[in-house]
Amino acid sequence: MIFTLTIVSSLLFIIYGLLCITSQHMIEEFERYGVAQFRTLVGYLELFGGLGQIIGYYISTELFLAA
Repeated sequence: MIFTLTIVSSLLFIIYGLLCITSQHMIEEFERYGVAQFRTLVGYLELFGGLGQIIGYYISTELFLAA
């Protein structure tokens, strides 16, 4: 069960991270809330967090917990 939740969570972080960086809709949403300057930072943090969960699950418990 924890494996499935980890994979789903990781994939969603990766997908939303990529959308945050590339999607016109997300650009507009960040501008609407007045935080457009943080859009790429949030996208990359989500992307690296999702990758860190997947890699950490298999390689390092510390990386998994940090992600």
